[in-house]
Amino acid sequence: MKRTSGKVAVASRAAGLWLVCGLTASAGAAELFKGDYETGNFSQYGSVEGHSGEIWTQSALARGGAYAQKVTVLQTERDLGGSAWRAETVKDNGLGGKAGQTLWYGFSYYIPADWVDDPSTGEVIWQLHEFPDACETWRSPYLALYAQGNTVKLVRRYDSKACTVGNTPEGIATVATTPLLKGQWVDVVIKAQFSYTSSGRTQYWVNGQLVGDQMGGNIYNDIRPGYLKIGLYRWEWKNTAIPSRTMYHDEVRVGDANSSYAEVAPRGNPSPPTAVISEDFSAANTRFTTVSGGTWAVTGGQLTLTSAVPPVGQSLGNIRVHNTAVTGDFEYTVDASVPASAEVWDDFAVVFNYRDSSNYTFASFNESNDANTHGILKYENGILTQLADFGGAITAGTVYNIKVIRTGSRVQVYRNGFLEAQVTDAPFTGGKVGVGTKNNAGAFDNLTVRQ
Repeated sequence: MKRTSGKVAVASRAAGLWLVCGLTASAGAAELFKGDYETGNFSQYGSVEGHSGEIWTQSALARGGAYAQKVTVLQTERDLGGSAWRAETVKDNGLGGKAGQTLWYGFSYYIPADWVDDPSTGEVIWQLHEFPDACETWRSPYLALYAQGNTVKLVRRYDSKACTVGNTPEGIATVATTPLLKGQWVDVVIKAQFSYTSSGRTQYWVNGQLVGDQMGGNIYNDIRPGYLKIGLYRWEWKNTAIPSRTMYHDEVRVGDANSSYAEVAPRGNPSPPTAVISEDFSAANTRFTTVSGGTWAVTGGQLTLTSAVPPVGQSLGNIRVHNTAVTGDFEYTVDASVPASAEVWDDFAVVFNYRDSSNYTFASFNESNDANTHGILKYENGILTQLADFGGAITAGTVYNIKVIRTGSRVQVYRNGFLEAQVTDAPFTGGKVGVGTKNNAGAFDNLTVRQ
């Protein structure tokens, strides 16, 4: 599996939440594994499962240090086995534990604010998976965190039989259910005293609070210890209105029985991405430059374009860029619309990686589509190339929230929270952001770039 990496993220940590619980480090504490992605790649892990490019380290958002893992699964792309949807990093080395062993687990996850709740299907966001014995087939994870609807739940499975029949263990139980939190890092600590009998114990903390403490089995009766998986896994996709899923993980640690909450808990206080550009167009300003076009003005709390001009060659006819250059990874959002007219090819464009009038990238949203008007396009040395095509066209008079996320050479474009397309393209590593149209009027508002 190809492994891809990002650059430098924004976050710093200092020790913290374990003090809330009154838990202190124990003598002889032993951290067995740290997977904090600070190598800038996945060398801390044993393998990566999923499609190439759907899982990578990135710099736009991190819980601690300089890097975090970002995963995306697409409804149109099952995993390499063709049976489900997954993007996960994997670590074996017995980190899944075995009966009679006690292990501590700590990690953080981040579910974006535009995540659409889906009660139809559970999605595994952290799991301990089994290795079946010769008499068994692969089964569900014996300890896993599931996001479903507007909740997240920790589920344990167990079986004292030497050979589990199919995927039907002796018992399944939910340790605790908590609200699904969006737009923030969520810190998790789990202490598992593994047993396939009633002597097992599972303790579960979320953001420093003990939310579950349950006796009972939490592992299978297997010969080989299980393994750790970090990422996103869907075994079915019932709600086809949701085209993709994206989330982040960071600060992964595993400790043995001599470890502690303090040793595995995520460090410090998360820092949100910094807004390097924030324009609400409540008043006119001089922070933009007109590259081309008709009449650009700030009116009615929007940046508006009237008296648009046609393009020269294959370029956009009307472009206005912000004067702030943006380098590295970023998240760029803007509200955009075109006014109703008799035309059926009206469009608006979200411009990024702008170097000069002959070199830039843009996401074009059009009322119609001829394979060069509605998608991600690159204008390089005066030549236009479509990198990806979008689905449904826009409707004049409707305001759309557009988001562009760049992670290394990967570009993702969202419309109203749904992923329209993603591409990998490396020619332009930085530049300015802006807005535009090909040859018609348009309106833009709430332009923000975060890093």
